Amino acid sequence: MPYRKQPIGDWKGWDNSSPAIMLEPNSFKQIINWLINKGRLYPFPKLGDFPSLPGNNKTVLGMRTFQDALGNYHTLFLNSDQPFYLNADGTYNPLFDPSGNMFSPTNNAFFSIEVYLNQPFFANGGAPLSYVQGDQGFYTAGNVPGSCYFLGKLASHLMMVNTIEPVAGTLGSMNFPARVRWSASGDPTQWDLSVDLTAGAEDISDVEDQLTGWSTIGSNGYAFRNNGITVFSPTGIGTAPFYVENFSIGPQGVGCSIPYTLATYGPFCTFVALDDIYIFDGGAPNRIGGKAKKSIFRDIDTSVAPVSAFMMGTLLGGTDFLSYWLSCPQVGNVTSMWIYHFDSQSWVNIQLPFGALSYLQNVAGVAGLDTFGWGLNWGTLWGEGL
Repeated sequence: MPYRKQPIGDWKGWDNSSPAIMLEPNSFKQIINWLINKGRLYPFPKLGDFPSLPGNNKTVLGMRTFQDALGNYHTLFLNSDQPFYLNADGTYNPLFDPSGNMFSPTNNAFFSIEVYLNQPFFANGGAPLSYVQGDQGFYTAGNVPGSCYFLGKLASHLMMVNTIEPVAGTLGSMNFPARVRWSASGDPTQWDLSVDLTAGAEDISDVEDQLTGWSTIGSNGYAFRNNGITVFSPTGIGTAPFYVENFSIGPQGVGCSIPYTLATYGPFCTFVALDDIYIFDGGAPNRIGGKAKKSIFRDIDTSVAPVSAFMMGTLLGGTDFLSYWLSCPQVGNVTSMWIYHFDSQSWVNIQLPFGALSYLQNVAGVAGLDTFGWGLNWGTLWGEGL
């Protein structure tokens, strides 16, 4: 009678929870440069290069494709020198402030970018909150009082999270790490409460940590802290638009412990906490680090540049691949990219050149072209058109 090998089922991901001999035969002690989708193994997509940014500073701190009020697409790149648009011919178009103000962000923090009314607003704790609208300029967001590290939107307000604001009576500024400030309703350039009573700010009380990100899920907004989460619930009252409540206030708890690892996709978000990686949809956070957690946190601990993350729903060609990508730049000119696929509930690892894909965006319609790109914050840009 011929021997028939039994199928081992769908392939699973990285598993270092036990000695190799004890692992399931369809799991991997290590799996590098492969993706798992619908139980099958796929090679990692081929990547090409975006052209390098002009000037001396090639480090990209943020990028976003947006559609302006006229329906035209633009792809915005941000470094510590200047905002740029990527042109169809592969060149970059520098943007200038018509008022003559210099672009002066910090050079060691990613930009938070939030598109509001077809205008990307951006800040990274340095220059005042600014925006572009599709022409050749960039603009300060009206009477905004300073800058912030994170941005969000909720109930027709643009939200500034973890702010840097001028100190009255001095020429200096001060960081308010527990402050959330919101614009007037429907007007992201109006921040003065004395002009519009729907603008305002809240210093989150009774907490011992600082804000590390923002996620809007459903009708609520969630201000993430190192060790907790604070919920902002719309009230419908113009002069007091939000009810603020802390999920936890103690020195220990589940929060986004590493800034820039918080990523949102539709009705849920994912983030790195002190003890695990979590998914959160407004209820209790759920762990997803699983059998790869030990290896992931080893790469986080040994990262030589800021760790960051993003979420994406599809791969090249429109293949559904809802996933969380966690970038950990390492020594030896390597970026260790950890990818969690939600359908298979598994992790795989991709080894990329240093800095690649530390900030991934779907880049569609570059100057009217139908393209798909891969962006990053540290080092060389990688992309591929369809």
